[in-house]
Amino acid sequence: MVLLDPLTDESLLSNLKKRFNNNDIYTYIGSVVISINPYMMLPIYSLEKINAYRSCNLYELSPHIYAIADEAYRSLRDRDKDQCVLITGESGSGKTEASKLVMSYIAAVCGKGAEGKYMDIEFDFKGDPLGGVVSNYLLEKSRVVKRLKGERNFHIFYQLLAGGSPDLLSEYCLSFHFLYLHPILTVL
Repeated sequence: MVLLDPLTDESLLSNLKKRFNNNDIYTYIGSVVISINPYMMLPIYSLEKINAYRSCNLYELSPHIYAIADEAYRSLRDRDKDQCVLITGESGSGKTEASKLVMSYIAAVCGKGAEGKYMDIEFDFKGDPLGGVVSNYLLEKSRVVKRLKGERNFHIFYQLLAGGSPDLLSEYCLSFHFLYLHPILTVL
């Protein structure tokens, strides 16, 4: 985009429109990626795409949120430099989806295949929302099926087995004899 001649508001918007009409929703402007929400799912988010962008130079492939996520992750890992991916835009512009895509990419390249979201909303005395915070976090899938020596599994498993009613345990086909939890079956 910075090579447009002449570089004007009109030429920039025209270029973005052409790219968008070709389902190219990501565009580089220097090291920044502009994303235009297509308001539909496009076939550009897959494990194959993640693997394609993994360890590539920023401009080696077409613009994508995965390219930005990979650049930030590698700078953190290889250069030991703190990173920040800033996602801004108007309401409905796709900020939440972009955040999820960055988290999914990092989870995939780190081998942490699951993610979670914690939402904390504060209400006033009338029940109207005042504000809130959404926190993304990664779940270590490997801890469910393979623990290091002396390490426990997720606490919720032990708590569910210790405190779940017989009906609840039966409903989810749970018993106290799980290889993944044995031999440590104490509740914190």
